[in-house]
Amino acid sequence: MSLIKYCRCDDRLIHGQVIYKWVKYLNIKQIIVVDDETSQDVISKGLVRMAAPKDINLSVISVNEATRYFYKKEENDSTLVLIKGLSTVNRMLDLGISINKLIIGRIPTGTGKKKLTNNVYINNNEYLLINTFINKNIDVEIQMIPDEKAIKIEDVLDDIK
Repeated sequence: MSLIKYCRCDDRLIHGQVIYKWVKYLNIKQIIVVDDETSQDVISKGLVRMAAPKDINLSVISVNEATRYFYKKEENDSTLVLIKGLSTVNRMLDLGISINKLIIGRIPTGTGKKKLTNNVYINNNEYLLINTFINKNIDVEIQMIPDEKAIKIEDVLDDIK
């Protein structure tokens, strides 16, 4: 399998911060949205396509399709993979897709979730997933926009034990 250099977790997928900040900062030419629900919903897929910049190559695919898509592809500095939740990252890893860097933008609050930062709330399962990612040597950081200082996940993870 290939290596994904940049993967961003944000439940909003494509939005202003991605379009106007991350695409420019990382010099992105291609966005791959990996989400089972979005890839199967015509309306959601259409909304993602409308939100994406016209000069960016966009694909909206399921996790299983990602396995085929990334099979034997070289790491690409100009590709950004967007996902909604940490469980998608875990499924991708289980299917043999390697991820170099996971940038967490926003994980919304909910029942049973604890606050890591202003925009990131995790439950016990997500806590365990993050530890799995760390153990697999994935560089996990929280960063809403590139202008802000990235927070290493290890620096805030112990605060919620």
